Amino acid sequence: MIALGDIYDKDINFLFGSGASFGLLPTLRLGLRKDDGQRWTLEELATHFENTNDGRYIPLFMHYYTSCIQPAQLLDVGSVADDIGKNVLENYRIFLQTVLSMLQRRPALVRRCNLFTTNYDGCIPLVADDLLRRGSYDFVLNEIASLEVVYES
Repeated sequence: MIALGDIYDKDINFLFGSGASFGLLPTLRLGLRKDDGQRWTLEELATHFENTNDGRYIPLFMHYYTSCIQPAQLLDVGSVADDIGKNVLENYRIFLQTVLSMLQRRPALVRRCNLFTTNYDGCIPLVADDLLRRGSYDFVLNEIASLEVVYES
């Protein structure tokens, strides 16, 4: 484990991979199995359908939208009811609170942290909005190509 004292005055960058919200939202791994027994990912199956001119290419993307993209777009942190989903959101909350606590220790001009994500969901900004609504932290979250958390006192 890295001690906070060792990194609080360093540039801080985090990369969240596409599985960070596993349990709250579906992954791109499908239930369909290949001949070797491995499960297809949506990208692999789409490429296979495209290369073999399989007519299931378009319905596959319709499935992708309705089972992955749309639930992520409609996600409301207050409406998550199951324990696994609540745990995922709590992990994001703990992470953001930890980062904000680290930034509080810094001089005002260097209170910055970059969060990069390959996720298609908005868990980081949704949890950040929830923290802001609760009033326990005051910070700015800039969403462009990456996310930048700037703590303001």
